[in-house]
Amino acid sequence: MNCRCMTEVMKAWPVARRRAAQPDLPRRELSHAMRLMGSAEARRGRRDAAVDWYRKSLRLTDDAAERARVVRIIQRLTHP
Repeated sequence: MNCRCMTEVMKAWPVARRRAAQPDLPRRELSHAMRLMGSAEARRGRRDAAVDWYRKSLRLTDDAAERARVVRIIQRLTHP
């Protein structure tokens, strides 16, 4: 991973974490924040943590297409 990409991930991680911790967010936004956390963890090389965040997101996702997308991401992370 190049330096610029890693810098962007490091900037986005605290923002997504704060957003995921907000209790009054709608389900859709909370699910999106959790997907961002999963993405950030995956880019940092923490596959187990990323899968945990994606699974949390999956519980809150109502859209079938988005659920299918998250399932594919989880499968990719667990079976490289």
